[in-house]
Amino acid sequence: MTDDSSTKSDISHEDLDAIVEAGLQAGAEAVQAEQFDLALQLYEKLLTTDSHNAEIHNNLGVVLSAKGDTGRAEKFFKSASKIDSSVGIYHRNLGSILSDQKRYSRAIREFQSALKLDPGDVESSFRLAVAFGAKGNLAAYEKQLRSVLNTQPDHFEANSGLGLFLITAQKFEEAAEVLRIACASPNAIGATFANLGNAYILLDQIDQAKLTFEQAVKLEPGNPDFLMGLATVERNLGNLDSAISFCTQVTSSQPENAAARNLRGTIQREQGDFEAALESFEQALAIDNDLSTAKVNRGLLHLLSGNWEAGFSDLEARLKDPNYPSVREGIKCPRWDGSNIQDRTIFLYAEQGYGDTIQNIRFANSVIEAGGKVVVQVQPELAGLLAGSNEAISVLTPADKVPETDVFAPLLSLPYLLDVKSEDNISAEPYLCARPLKKDESEWLESGKINVGINWAGAVAHKEDFKRSIDPSFLTPLGKISGVQYFNLHFGDSKVHPKIFNERSNLRHLIGDFSDSAAIIDNLDLVISVDTATVHLAGALGKTCWALIPFVSDWRWATERVDTPWYESVRLYRQPKLNDWGSVIETITRELSDFVEAKDG
Repeated sequence: MTDDSSTKSDISHEDLDAIVEAGLQAGAEAVQAEQFDLALQLYEKLLTTDSHNAEIHNNLGVVLSAKGDTGRAEKFFKSASKIDSSVGIYHRNLGSILSDQKRYSRAIREFQSALKLDPGDVESSFRLAVAFGAKGNLAAYEKQLRSVLNTQPDHFEANSGLGLFLITAQKFEEAAEVLRIACASPNAIGATFANLGNAYILLDQIDQAKLTFEQAVKLEPGNPDFLMGLATVERNLGNLDSAISFCTQVTSSQPENAAARNLRGTIQREQGDFEAALESFEQALAIDNDLSTAKVNRGLLHLLSGNWEAGFSDLEARLKDPNYPSVREGIKCPRWDGSNIQDRTIFLYAEQGYGDTIQNIRFANSVIEAGGKVVVQVQPELAGLLAGSNEAISVLTPADKVPETDVFAPLLSLPYLLDVKSEDNISAEPYLCARPLKKDESEWLESGKINVGINWAGAVAHKEDFKRSIDPSFLTPLGKISGVQYFNLHFGDSKVHPKIFNERSNLRHLIGDFSDSAAIIDNLDLVISVDTATVHLAGALGKTCWALIPFVSDWRWATERVDTPWYESVRLYRQPKLNDWGSVIETITRELSDFVEAKDG
């Protein structure tokens, strides 16, 4: 009788190789059948036969990883790559187990080692990208995803990941392109289509967004996020009843879904049902009092209804929204709390759009009147105009170094901090000044005619632009009025222009910034504009302006009234019902005829 050790020493190399090969095959079959305990027994037994076999060590790591024993799995992956450092998959597996433990720096090194051995290893390349992203190195993440797609253009996970990254980077066209490839994959799930739908929304391709979200819902019926995507799409298409129904589906199955109730409130506000909208916002906040979007929406509704005190207070919640784009980081001085500002310097910074800056810069004067000194950072396009309008304010752009100040505040917080409770606390008088036109800038003026500036559209990127901009064909009736020269005050990109314009209408060559726009507007007889910065600029200059306002307006235009406490020279022309621009233009046409006749008289 002989012992096991003497038997093992008598085995030939050929027989040993055969035993190992058979054991590896049996272990692989057990793994394939998800019989991990059996596979573990087979590989451990095999290890006693050939303890320096890197493949056995690696396979033990795979089985232990599948069983959730990451510590032992890591040990065997390390030993496998140490025994044979020339096999890339051992480094990849070690990198993967390290990534699972969030040890990304070490994981990155292992994936890079795998790729050095096999540059065409797409799986290691993708996992390297994921590790870069998890570590927060977004530039490397994007670069590595693109490297994956250079090798395998239809790689599902890489297209999906790059698409999401591009959305956050606001590269919406390219995001849609790569997400379309992801959606063509047999691996595509509802979330893949929903991500593409979000890209389409951001591109204002609402019809495509609807089809895409419908596909997402088809794949995962009842998914609340996808139903809310459809609700958003239907809202943007003006199908408000349909949008409400999708929100109701979500709240019926998930009564505690605060986001759905918040979305429903925004749609009810669009319908003009302010009472129901307020109830929805209150319900959302009762579920989640930290839902800043619901608090902001409630605030906007309070402001629209004239409750400025509650509205401006709620609006401060925007600063707690992690997705809010204008929260400033790295300001060293404390935020102003509205206390005595006498002999102190405050740093103000612009938020959101040009119109918001123009409207709220008036409150800098209130700070100055209270004895404070003002440094304000605004969009570069507004810096010249604001600096030339008020010498008491130090105007900066984001490119300028911010001096040391005592306190800071976001510009849109000033009404709250200054305790603005009603229109009695503000003045509608002009507060901006236009520079005079230079001699070679005034040739466009049409003597003997009424010079009217027209802006029919806002920035496409504005989330409410779908309801405020007008199809330029609606303006055609204005062309029937004689004695008027129209000028184009829409300086954004637009493929279609109103037919009332002629060869003299284009003033874009004269526009460099808002000081140029102000100089032009100041020399017009009248400005007609949808709700854009054009209205705020004309109002702040004291220029007669007719503002074309949707059925449910932005909060600052209140409800029903034809005047505004913000600008004494602005008159409001409202849609009498949802999407009814025809009636508005009919009124404008009639009143413009009277305006021309009065001027001629």
